[in-house]
Amino acid sequence: MSQGHHHHHAALEEIEVVPSDDFNHRDARTSSVQGHRLLKRLGSGGYASVYLSERVNNTELFAMKVMKKWKIIKHDAIDHTEDELKIHKQLDSPFVIKLIVSFHTPTRVCMVLELAARRNLQEITDDRHALIYDFKIKCWLAEMVLGLEYLHYKRVMHRDIKRENMLLTCQGHIKISDFGLSKEGMDKDTFTKTKCGTVPCMCPEMLMRIPYTRSADIWGLGIIALELITGRSLFDSDNSQSIINKLTSMKSCNELEYPSNLTGEGLIFVRAILQFEPDRISLEGIRDHRYLEEVPWTSILEFTPLDSSYKMPRKEYSHRPVILSKCPALNGDDPFEGFDYLSDW
Repeated sequence: MSQGHHHHHAALEEIEVVPSDDFNHRDARTSSVQGHRLLKRLGSGGYASVYLSERVNNTELFAMKVMKKWKIIKHDAIDHTEDELKIHKQLDSPFVIKLIVSFHTPTRVCMVLELAARRNLQEITDDRHALIYDFKIKCWLAEMVLGLEYLHYKRVMHRDIKRENMLLTCQGHIKISDFGLSKEGMDKDTFTKTKCGTVPCMCPEMLMRIPYTRSADIWGLGIIALELITGRSLFDSDNSQSIINKLTSMKSCNELEYPSNLTGEGLIFVRAILQFEPDRISLEGIRDHRYLEEVPWTSILEFTPLDSSYKMPRKEYSHRPVILSKCPALNGDDPFEGFDYLSDW
C-alpha cells in the first residue's frame, strides 16, 4: 500500500458518491461497481466469492468479497453477515486483514478488503516444492499469536483458525482473515456453545458439544503449528466423522498420535497447546515458550521473514474485467440497508 493515509481517504470518499449501480453491465469497459473493477476470481465458498479488484482511478489492488443477497437469505445468514461486518469493522491490527469499505448493490453485498497478495498458508505449505525454514515457521506462528492476542483483547473469538485463513502479504507477514464465524463479547471466561468451524481444526470441547471459551482459537493455532512444523496432518483420514470419534472418545490428550517427525521443542510446544481445557496453554504462555525464544518479538513488524521484493505479477490477472452473472434482486424490503461502511483507511 504505497499511498499515504490521506490519499486513501480522499479516494474512498470519491467512491462513496458513485451511484450504486449493479455489476450487471453489458459493456465490459464500464463494469465497475462503486469505483472498483473486478480482475480475477481468487476463490469461493459457501455464499461468497472473493475477487482481485482494482480501484478504477488509481489501480490500487484489493480483495473484494462478494455475496449474493438471495443466497445469504437462503442460508438464513443475514444476522451472520451483519455480525461479520460489525466485528470486522472494529478491527485494526497489522496482523488482521482490514475491512476498507462495504456496500450493497440491488443484488449483492460487497466487502472491500486489504489485499494480502501472496497465497494463504494452506496453499504454500501444500506446495511440495516449498521448503519452509524452521525460523520462518516460528515467525509466522509468532505473528498469528499477536493477531489472536489482538482479537481476544477486542473480545472477539475467531472460531475458524486454520492455515487457509492465514494470509501472507508481499512482505511475508501473516494476516488473519475471514470473520464469517466470529463471535464478539468473548472475555477470557465467557462460554459459548455453537458448533462451527472446520472439523480437523475444532477443539474437542466443541466437538463434544460442551460449552467452550475463546481458547478454542488456541487449539486451532496448535493444529496449524503441527501442520507447519511436520508438513503432515494430526489425523490419518480426512473423514470428519472419524476425526470427531477420535477426539470425543479420548480420556486424555496424551492419546493423540503425533507425526513421527514432530520431536524435541516442537513436540513439547504443540503438546502444550493441544490439551483439554483448563490445561491448554494461554497465548501469553505461547509467547514465553522456549520453542519461540529466538523470535524477534519486539521488532517482528520491521523484520521480514520472507523475500520482500515480491510484487503481484501483472500476468496473474488479465486486463479484461470479470463480469458477474445476472442475479435476482430482492422484492420488497431490503434487509441489507444498514450494510454500508467506510473506514478511515
